[in-house]
Amino acid sequence: PSGGNKICLPGNRVAVVTEGYLHLDYNQQSAELGGLDQLQQGYPLKLPGETIVPDMNLRITALLIENESEIVYNNAMECFRLEDIRDCRIRYRLPGDRIHPRGRNCGKQLKKFFNEKKVPPAERDRIPLLAVGQEVIWLPGLAVGAAVSRPGDGRQGNLVCLRISRLRPE
Repeated sequence: PSGGNKICLPGNRVAVVTEGYLHLDYNQQSAELGGLDQLQQGYPLKLPGETIVPDMNLRITALLIENESEIVYNNAMECFRLEDIRDCRIRYRLPGDRIHPRGRNCGKQLKKFFNEKKVPPAERDRIPLLAVGQEVIWLPGLAVGAAVSRPGDGRQGNLVCLRISRLRPE
C-alpha cells in the first residue's frame, strides 16, 4: 500500500506505508485519550534507577558510577553529571527542538541535524531523545549536547551512566 493507507494493529497502534517506508504509529483514538500528550511531554527519569516507558518500548537504566575509569561506552550508553540531567525527560522529537552537539561551535534545529546525519524522514519521529525543554541533551547513538559535562572534565559531582534498551524487539 502507498499514499498513507493504514492497518490497525494490536495495542492501539497502526502501520502506515509512506514514501516507501513502513511507519508504526499510535491510533488516533489513543491521542484522544491523552496517550500522545504524555509522549510529547516526555517521561522523567528515575535517577538513579530504572525508567520503563511502555509507550516508547524503552527501558532506561541510570547507574551511579564511583570509578570513572571503569566506564565502557557504546551506542546505547552515555554518562552525565547528575545535576546536568536532573530535569531531563525522555521523549520523541517536537517542532522547535534544537541540539548543540558537543565539539561544535553552534547549535542547530534537530531537523537539520537529522538531515546532516542522513536519518531517513520516516525514522525521525521514533528516535528517543533526552531533553530539557526544547534543548536536546542526548540522541542515543548519534550525539551528546555540549551543555552537559563529560566524565574527566574536571567538574565535581555524582556521575550517572544512562543505558537505553528496547523492552521487546521491534
